[in-house]
Amino acid sequence: MTTIRNLARVGGAVHDVEYLQSLDADDCHVIVLSERSLYILNNLSLGEVGYLARYAKGFLPGNLFVPVEIGDEWEEFVRDTQNAFGLEIYDMTCDITTVLEALVTEMQTMNATMTEISATLTAMDATIGGLSTTAPEWADDVEEILDAVNVILGGVAILP
Repeated sequence: MTTIRNLARVGGAVHDVEYLQSLDADDCHVIVLSERSLYILNNLSLGEVGYLARYAKGFLPGNLFVPVEIGDEWEEFVRDTQNAFGLEIYDMTCDITTVLEALVTEMQTMNATMTEISATLTAMDATIGGLSTTAPEWADDVEEILDAVNVILGGVAILP
């Protein structure tokens, strides 16, 4: 026997399992919530997500739908979706401002280091220019080494 329910009498959300199956199951969204909103979301989800009859395997005229039931072909998919939701909706409290500030500090440190490397390579290149008149056989070898270092650094220090 097929159960049929009226959408107007459900008193909550009804999830279309065919549409739900078409959505990407991989983690792809970050949601920032206050503690209050997370508390409400968790409480709402406890009563809604696990209720099998809120998942529709078909819709009928007259505001009716056929809910997923125990033993249906959709039951395993719905249970997997419910379990994934339970694993994905959890508190990962962090101070975003501090994280971003630490990231900026790290980038500034890296920029300063690259600037120092560039200055050192530029000074070495100037030294090579002086060697080319006093020891031309060394100058070519040293310049090739500096070019290789520049390539390894990803062209950060462009030598004149």
